[in-house]
Amino acid sequence: MVDNPPILILLIKHRSGLIEIICSGSVNKVGG
Repeated sequence: MVDNPPILILLIKHRSGLIEIICSGSVNKVGG
């Protein structure tokens, strides 16, 4: 199960990217 560190890294990067997009989007909406 822990033989695929690259997949985990990609998932973490993808999730962090989505979080950044959601945060920036919410900030933009709140900021006007």
